[in-house]
Amino acid sequence: MADYIVSVYCTAYNHEKYIRKTLEGFVNQKTDFPVKFIVHDDASSDKTADIICEYAEKYPDKIFPILQKENQYSKKIPIIKTHIVPRLEGKYVAICEGDDYWCDENKLQLQYDFLEANPDYSMCLHNTVVMNEDGSLQDVRFNNSGCDRDYSTSEIIQNGPSHTAHTSSFMFRKEYADLPSEYLLGGTGDFSRMLYCSLNGKVRYIDKVMSYYRWSSEGNWTSRIRNDRKKHIEHCQKCISDLKRINELTNGEYNDELNSLISHYSYLIKVDKKPWLYDNKTLKSLMSDSFKQKMKKTILKR
Repeated sequence: MADYIVSVYCTAYNHEKYIRKTLEGFVNQKTDFPVKFIVHDDASSDKTADIICEYAEKYPDKIFPILQKENQYSKKIPIIKTHIVPRLEGKYVAICEGDDYWCDENKLQLQYDFLEANPDYSMCLHNTVVMNEDGSLQDVRFNNSGCDRDYSTSEIIQNGPSHTAHTSSFMFRKEYADLPSEYLLGGTGDFSRMLYCSLNGKVRYIDKVMSYYRWSSEGNWTSRIRNDRKKHIEHCQKCISDLKRINELTNGEYNDELNSLISHYSYLIKVDKKPWLYDNKTLKSLMSDSFKQKMKKTILKR
């Protein structure tokens, strides 16, 4: 049995249209260490599970499927903590969801080499291209810094969720894989993971595009929440509550940054409740600019 150095986990649900591209990105990785790919299907109603099984049969030493008979998300079972964390092996963990994919065959090796050479770093990130559901590319990158650099906890909070790096770019030390629930923001893991890792070590960003993120693909979390005004309001309210808790956990060290993010979610709630009070130009800028710029451009028509 291989002594895996890196474990990668992938969560999928009704990703028949995308999962093959994701799995190809896995098996095409070139590394000088063994990698374990854990692929969790949450009782998809399409052929996602069949495609996962196809790859597991072809690559039995790489692809390890977890196929649910009942949907865990609807039963409010924490999938990562319950089904994935106990199966992780090695020193490092990377993530790629079933509707995204890696476009660089050296991604894992590059991040592994950096973390191996820099033990004071807890996490390594990289840049990502945003893709439309139909496969066309947006002229958008998750990060516009233009250089390799470190990100502090303060900067990660100021950038807000999903404006430092995308989940498909994450590699972190396995000891931080079991994300404490008290650090979860609105039940999502990307921002929470970056925040938690930054509190436990340095975070490095590599300014190289090595993954693609499908914006609003079928079945993804973003589509389900943002397209339902009631659910989005509930999500924002939970984020506000979670941010207040995180402020207490960090003893107010990031009070200004966290309160600014709370103001952001309060604004989104107002938009959802009374969208006719806000002009389209403002709403578009809220979706496209960095969090810091968003707060400067917040305009309420009274």
